[in-house]
Amino acid sequence: MPLKRVWPYVTVDYENEMSIVGTVMEEGRESIIAIGSYVRIPNTSTAEVSFLVRDDWQNRGLGTLLLNYLIEIAKERGLTVFTAWVLTDNTQMMHIFKKCSYPMKYRVEGNLYHVTIDFKK
Repeated sequence: MPLKRVWPYVTVDYENEMSIVGTVMEEGRESIIAIGSYVRIPNTSTAEVSFLVRDDWQNRGLGTLLLNYLIEIAKERGLTVFTAWVLTDNTQMMHIFKKCSYPMKYRVEGNLYHVTIDFKK
């Protein structure tokens, strides 16, 4: 992934925004294979979360790992809820949210799920 595309994800303030990346060594250079991030909704304890795993690294638990790690970081910073918008045909993403160890709710709006994960407790 070119630096120009990655830059918005890696320049964060660590309080209201967080990004983490997963990397591997490929052909002698480090390659990003996964990105997870959240952005706090101003003046709330809620953040919008997103993550992406490169196609050839999917179905190995990286999405779940990213989500769980982002929740732990968010909790340390006083956040209590994640929200996300997911295309209704993105069954893999919904599977990750559904198996999360915190309560997850969702509603359908057109061709999108609006997902809410409450990790207050």
